[in-house]
Amino acid sequence: LNDKVNFTPVECTYKFYIIDEAHMLSTGAFNALLKTLEEPPSHTIFVLATTEPHKIPITIHSRCQHLRFRNLTDTEVMAQLQHVCQAEGITLSAEGLAMLARNASGCMRDGLSLLDQMYAFRGTDIRDEDVVRILGTADMQQLLVLLESLGAKQPDHTLKQLKEMLASGVNPFQLLKDLTQLCEQVLAVQSQYMDHVHCQRDAIIALAKTLTQA
Repeated sequence: LNDKVNFTPVECTYKFYIIDEAHMLSTGAFNALLKTLEEPPSHTIFVLATTEPHKIPITIHSRCQHLRFRNLTDTEVMAQLQHVCQAEGITLSAEGLAMLARNASGCMRDGLSLLDQMYAFRGTDIRDEDVVRILGTADMQQLLVLLESLGAKQPDHTLKQLKEMLASGVNPFQLLKDLTQLCEQVLAVQSQYMDHVHCQRDAIIALAKTLTQA
């Protein structure tokens, strides 16, 4: 890399070198790169991508411009997934898109990967039940009933719902994740933050009226 950076680009104005997971470089590799980073050619731009910036040596850290990336919102992920579906002729409801967006956890790559899995499984006609099956989750109606029984302090009903959902193949970890996300939407309704609620609005609004934040 040190040898190649001095050559000017043939077609473009700049050459970009993207070093992914830069914190994995050894101390020797960082030291070898330091001279280039101290006096980089005018036509060369380095991008050091890392999820652990504290592991980058201070001598490198001090010579970089820091750009922190945020997680995308569910609305942003949904919009891009919808754009991809339209471009590729894929049929998927707003409910299904919302489920994929929630499970992407703010990462567009994960959202597109999930959509790709759905496409590989069902082709261009993807139904909500297909999304539920592949994600290993319960459908929204089951989650609403479960949370309602929890709020009403009906342990027998809650236990029955849980047994039925687990027996049908619902992933326990996915179930906890979905319940957490549903609780966030209920809190959003109670806090008058409706932009956070992307599907089943009427049902979630009705549920929010029956639950207390205590």
